[in-house]
Amino acid sequence: MPFSEGPLADVDLLIDPEGVSLGETGQPEKLSFCKPCYSAIRLNKLPPLSLANGNFFGPVSDALKDLTMIEESMIACCRAKFWVAKLT
Repeated sequence: MPFSEGPLADVDLLIDPEGVSLGETGQPEKLSFCKPCYSAIRLNKLPPLSLANGNFFGPVSDALKDLTMIEESMIACCRAKFWVAKLT
């Protein structure tokens, strides 16, 4: 998601702000990546599940954050053919 404030506000980056560590001066000091993203970046490729690859639809409103899978599917613009649920 684009940065709305801070030192990266004027840069057109699609990166999760939680993955950016700022130093004492407030400037970006370190980027954190998940393993699949890091592997893709090392190969000079765009990670398939990255925000920059179109996997960010904007912020979710508070009214929609607590929907169940059934409720979410009822209001979705398109329907999933199948669901994968990981039970822990």
